[in-house]
Amino acid sequence: MGSHICPSENPEKIPIAPLKVISFDKLLSGSHIEIVKLVDICKSLGFFYLNLTSAESEMKARAPQLPKSVKENMVLFDNFISGSHWVVLKLLKCLSTGLGLTGAARFENKHRADVPARTTMVLLRYPKQLEEGRGIGHNMHTDIGSLTLLFCESYGLQVLSPETNEWGFIAPKAGHAVINVGDSLRFLSGHKLSSCVHRVLPVTERQEEHRYSIAYFLRPEDNAVYVDSRGRELSAKAWHDEKYQVFREPHEKQEQDMVLTGGMEKSGMLM
Repeated sequence: MGSHICPSENPEKIPIAPLKVISFDKLLSGSHIEIVKLVDICKSLGFFYLNLTSAESEMKARAPQLPKSVKENMVLFDNFISGSHWVVLKLLKCLSTGLGLTGAARFENKHRADVPARTTMVLLRYPKQLEEGRGIGHNMHTDIGSLTLLFCESYGLQVLSPETNEWGFIAPKAGHAVINVGDSLRFLSGHKLSSCVHRVLPVTERQEEHRYSIAYFLRPEDNAVYVDSRGRELSAKAWHDEKYQVFREPHEKQEQDMVLTGGMEKSGMLM
């Protein structure tokens, strides 16, 4: 999957976010050091590269058997969904272990496969836009769910550093996925983990080419309950529906609602 990505060249004079790399192979082998590293990253920035260079064949092998008529048309989507779910569920298990969670408190027990959830795969297209102005890209936000797995070939995704409060572009990296923690996992962790603010913008003032990416959004079971950034107790589905309504608003209205950034940002500053 990730090995087929051919990242675009690094544009000149743009700030690059210094993301750390987590080895999926080491997590699979149960490396305590790598699990500790994963937890530390998710407590601070909440964004990292996941090295999948040697996991591609295993991800493809996990595609379930489907009728031939479906398989011929859905094989790529099926492989991606099955492989992505396997990867993010493994990350959840490692985070649970790293935080010392047991029994029902473990994150994977809020993400059971046979229980309704808002988990989804999305193909994202940001069309080229040669006229300058607002409404280009995707306003700053945090993700609704638990973990996001993203593959992209071009620059555009930016993350707001909690250390410097400055924006940095995330460089595309062959063989690696970009992973980030979402609001729901932050809430499920008792706010120990960080769902970092990010946005999508063109490198120049105009978006001169189409930008494509593919994302897998892991979300908790609809009935999972947690306390949000305002101290409200609500279900994962209620949070999803409330925040999704904000996403539908024009950029100007989005900027006025703290739900968009999950309570992580106010007036351009991280909280």
